[in-house]
Order: sequence, then structure tokens, then C-alpha cells
Amino acid sequence: MNNAIKLSDLVQTMESQDDESELFVNSRTGEILIFSEEEIIIAEGGDDPARFPQWQREIIELANEALDSDDFIEMGAAHEIDDYAMMRDFCDSISDAVISDQLHASIRGRGAFHHFRKNVEGLELMEQWLAFKHEAYKKAAIAWCEENNFNYS
Repeated sequence: MNNAIKLSDLVQTMESQDDESELFVNSRTGEILIFSEEEIIIAEGGDDPARFPQWQREIIELANEALDSDDFIEMGAAHEIDDYAMMRDFCDSISDAVISDQLHASIRGRGAFHHFRKNVEGLELMEQWLAFKHEAYKKAAIAWCEENNFNYS
């Protein structure tokens, strides 16, 4: 069994992660690290770390350690959240058929994310949407912890 991890920290990091970053968890300490794609490429030998400022060299060193050490487990794509599917599931969760249909219509076609957000705001569902989204990330974090033998609190 790996060390314990603070679930709220993992969820918060997952929520802040973008498509161009990688998340690693130290199996001994439960420490959560997130690196940009650029930092990963540099750590893998794609550029000379000495040409970067000191603060970034420290991050690159950590990325290198995470990539080379068996102590770090990468949270791979299998546990990334499908934002479009999450929006669709939220639309499905709305009991008012008219509002649900309106939200479903907003996620079709180009600009789905923008249109969805405008509709959620206009319908005053932002608080409900954010809670739904947070719960989806929490479920994904729990599944990852269980698959990777982390205790969580």
C-alpha cells in the first residue's frame, strides 16, 4: 500500500490541470506534483536546463526526479476528465426537461464550451454546475487512488 494522499489536494490539482501538463504523485510521501509539457520535455533532455532561471531549473529537477524515480506515479490519460462528457452528464442531471434540452442544445457544434457556460450562467446554475464538476473530479481521484493503492482522506 502506498502512502496516504489528501484527496482534496489531489482533486484541486486535477481541477487546475490543463491539457498540456502532467501530474505525478510520490508513492512514499503522497506529494502531488504538476509539470508543464515544456518542463517535461526539458527534463527528458530536450533542452539545456542551465539556460532557464533558477526557479524553473528547480522545477525541471523535480520533473526529472519524477520521471526517473519508481517513487512517482503518473496520473495518466486514463483518469483525465472528459469535459464534454461531463457537460453532457450535467445536462442529463437537470430534472426540468426544458432547461435540460436548452443545455443540451448549447453543447452541440462549434463553441460548445463557451455556449454551455453562457447558458449555465444565464440560467443561474453555476453553483450547481461547479458542484457537479467537483464531484466528477472527486470520483476520478478516488478511482485513481484505489487503482494505485493509495489510502486517501
